[in-house]
Amino acid sequence: MERFTGADRAFCVREFYKNDNSATVARRKFREHKGLHNFDDTPTLQTIKNWVAKFEETGSTLDKPRLGRPRTSRTEQNIDTVTQSIRENPTQSTRKRYVAMIEEFFIPELQNFSGFNARTWFQQDGATSHTSNTAMPVIRQLFPGKVISKRGDISWPPRSPDLTPMDFFLWGYLKAKVYDTNPRSIEALKENIRREMTSISAVTCRAVIDNFRRRLQECRDRNGLHLGDVIFKK
Repeated sequence: MERFTGADRAFCVREFYKNDNSATVARRKFREHKGLHNFDDTPTLQTIKNWVAKFEETGSTLDKPRLGRPRTSRTEQNIDTVTQSIRENPTQSTRKRYVAMIEEFFIPELQNFSGFNARTWFQQDGATSHTSNTAMPVIRQLFPGKVISKRGDISWPPRSPDLTPMDFFLWGYLKAKVYDTNPRSIEALKENIRREMTSISAVTCRAVIDNFRRRLQECRDRNGLHLGDVIFKK
């Protein structure tokens, strides 16, 4: 088992950049963040520098790429962390919840995804919680120069569900599949969602992305106007 998780490494790399490329400050911040009393329990200065070098070279702090999906136990653990945070502070703003989700769930999962590298782009819609002064700095640190969003490096068109795979494919597809067995409880509904999400094939994903590319090209060809009906064929 790795002594330091992907989230630990990401934290140190972020603090390194936030504090004038100082591994010393990043180490101290890590100790404070974890509530540790002994510096022996923190990564060494050279370790932090190695993580930074690895990140600058590959876009990831992992020593070796991991194939396949992240471990289920890690995924459930991170989901539980975010869920518990919401339960303990139900009045927390959606902006803070979004940042908590990024830091406590998204970053650890991203660090354990072998496809993440320095060429990875991040795209999100223009929801206020996504583009707040609290959220954007966190996202920019993760994807420097590669954020597609309102207030990002490349602006994302407002009110554009026709260009978003989640909107033009996933939600409708998932709703039809999930309610096919008429679930009678929240737990049954959640189980259906988990089952259908994991059963989406790579072939289907490739077809959706191919359609996504055609929609983007259609949008360019029409200078941002409505898309043609040909895009919506099955």
